[in-house]
Amino acid sequence: MECPYCKHSLTHSEVVSLLKSLDKAKKDCQVCHKPFIGSKSAKTCSSACRSKAYRIRKSAQIH
Repeated sequence: MECPYCKHSLTHSEVVSLLKSLDKAKKDCQVCHKPFIGSKSAKTCSSACRSKAYRIRKSAQIH
């Protein structure tokens, strides 16, 4: 396949990667509220925020 803009030949893996990136959306992290691009199910921007969200959820269950 060829890039329609620069006519560079794309490998199969590059095409797959581009198609997967189209399935991602810009959203805000539920913990730090910074914008990030993630999959449909992503709620946090990083593993650090994911861990913090887990700790917050667990502490809320205890109290």
